[in-house]
Amino acid sequence: MKFRMLVWLWACLFIHTAYAIDGNISGQGTKADPYQIADTADLQTFADPTYGNVYWAAGVYTLLVADIDLDGISIPPIGIPPINFMGHFDGGGHVISNVQVQLLSWNTVGLFMNVWTTASIRNLGLENVTIHGQKTYAGGLAGYNGGSISHCHVSGSVEGYYQVGGLAGWNDTQGQILNCSSAADVSVSASDNHCTAGGLVGQNDGKIMGCRATGNVHGYSGKSFGVVRTGSLIGTNDEGRVENCYATGNASAEATVGQVGGLIGQNDDGLVINCFSMGTAFATATSAAYIGGLCGVNGGTIRASFCCMSPSCGHISWPGMEQNVFCVSATGMQVRSLFTDVGWDFVDDGGGVDDVWRMCADGVYPPRLWWEFPPGDIACPDGVAIADVHTLAAYWLADDSDLTFYENADLNVDGRIDMQDFVVLADRWIQ
Repeated sequence: MKFRMLVWLWACLFIHTAYAIDGNISGQGTKADPYQIADTADLQTFADPTYGNVYWAAGVYTLLVADIDLDGISIPPIGIPPINFMGHFDGGGHVISNVQVQLLSWNTVGLFMNVWTTASIRNLGLENVTIHGQKTYAGGLAGYNGGSISHCHVSGSVEGYYQVGGLAGWNDTQGQILNCSSAADVSVSASDNHCTAGGLVGQNDGKIMGCRATGNVHGYSGKSFGVVRTGSLIGTNDEGRVENCYATGNASAEATVGQVGGLIGQNDDGLVINCFSMGTAFATATSAAYIGGLCGVNGGTIRASFCCMSPSCGHISWPGMEQNVFCVSATGMQVRSLFTDVGWDFVDDGGGVDDVWRMCADGVYPPRLWWEFPPGDIACPDGVAIADVHTLAAYWLADDSDLTFYENADLNVDGRIDMQDFVVLADRWIQ
């Protein structure tokens, strides 16, 4: 125990010497007056593990108030054990670009190393990330997530050796990922016999809802009896819940055994509801290849989900391991009634209260998630116009404590629908 503590103290001293810029971050760390990160120096201070007990603690709030470019600048990952990240980080809709994290000796790698159960990260964009790990978990935003991640997006590339994802390497049992996206290309090479990778998450044991992935995923194992699981959204869904998500990237694997899916490589006792995939799945396997339009191997439950089978999406064959999966052409994926007939909840359909999906007209695009549309464009038809004013008025003064809260009308994502949202709508008028 003493030896481990000495190693940790030495690591903190090294990282502090290499990265830190002394100085205080403005704010009090409360919800009403969060710490404010305004520039690179603030971010370096926030990421310095010697200040972790101050900035990463449970109940501490931090707000990013400007875009930050880390080109040529190194910072350590946030949430280095034994402290971990346990607070609340609000990106304020800003972007951190050119993030580079390459820690080959650490088990977990990402901008945030370990996001604990008390933690939340929201409204943050990461663009052109380069994440490289050679141990257990690697993700663009978080190596490990046991907390809540919402309204975040990642682009760039993520590489690792066990559980690798564009957004998070491992989403644990208590973890939830809501309304997020990844455009990162992901690759995994087995350090042991097994590895898994997904465009959004490597392994999911928790909840993933309202998310998309558009990057390509590839897995490789040269080990004897190597098993590689890759999915355009998730590598392995292990008793997790995946709902209202989709993926358009391609997934592939090279191994003794390959389990590759257009959405999920292996669905192991997991639940998949109202999802679709449009990419290709491919495996080169010396023993067995399990390839599926939605899941390579399904040992769980799938409901009302779709995969694209036309040549324009890439032809996919599978060994009959999927249930309740409808395979249609690319043009068929642009017909709204195909989805409403099996219970999908669309904006302006007069049905459910969630308004998760949106298709204003047939033959234009496949279903898209409500948050993909520009702020102010709440309702059909596309564009910010009088229909959106009517919708905003219908939800006026609702907040996220209401059971009928309409998040798609919360245009500034502050948990309340009020005059600030009307200002956003007015600013986008007739766009």
